[in-house]
Amino acid sequence: MTTPPQVHLRALDEGDLERTLRWHNDPDLYRTLVDDFRYVSQGAERQWLAMRTVYSMSEVNLAICLSPSAEHIGNIYLRPINLISRNASLGIFIGEKVHRGQGYGGQALREVLKHAFGDLELERVFLTVLTDNLNAIRLYEKRGFKTEGRMRRHVLKNGEFKDVLVMGILRAEFKTTEG
Repeated sequence: MTTPPQVHLRALDEGDLERTLRWHNDPDLYRTLVDDFRYVSQGAERQWLAMRTVYSMSEVNLAICLSPSAEHIGNIYLRPINLISRNASLGIFIGEKVHRGQGYGGQALREVLKHAFGDLELERVFLTVLTDNLNAIRLYEKRGFKTEGRMRRHVLKNGEFKDVLVMGILRAEFKTTEG
């Protein structure tokens, strides 16, 4: 018998502003992400969140929440979604430091892939990850992602150029990794 997920996903909401602002201003979080760190004002964050909470055919922006408490601990995205080629780029992070490394990201990843391949009928989901983010790479491989390429010296982090992997999973590959 499998245990129920300890997380659930929900749409981002304007009430998430305080948390997303704190996370987007956390340079420690961005050390493990491909994206560049920049300080964000409350006004800019409010504008960003407003764009992420409107209905869109090309984006799914979700909060990762603990069950049953509904505590918002991170975000997961599919954007942009290409409905013609049936693919999407995935982004994920656990913003609350105390909840990192607890398996919540893997559960959220499984749930968003179910949505991508089931509800949205996508064929492929892909992502980029720093080559030295070994925990994330292991998680993606466990979920069925395969390395599709390497972008050499692609990002500058703390004065050092770093390589980035492109990883992807196909609908047929996900079926064998559910559980």
